Amino acid sequence: MGEGGTYSIRAHGHDMKAYRADQIDVLVAYVVPENVWYVFPVRALRRLRFLKLFPGSRKRRSKYEKYREAWGFLRGEVE
Repeated sequence: MGEGGTYSIRAHGHDMKAYRADQIDVLVAYVVPENVWYVFPVRALRRLRFLKLFPGSRKRRSKYEKYREAWGFLRGEVE
């Protein structure tokens, strides 16, 4: 956890390059202190190596909040 309840999620492999569609289908992240899951489709990660999340903040919202508990991506229900 960073300043102001910010969580940084790595979206890259060991080579420090952003994940590609031929490497993963989804990226699932669990923010333990907040008990929150995020399910990111690979297309949401294009060229990104890090994602900033603010799951516990009432003032700051991440553009990735739409992926919170988005389990439909694992079931193929969401495109």
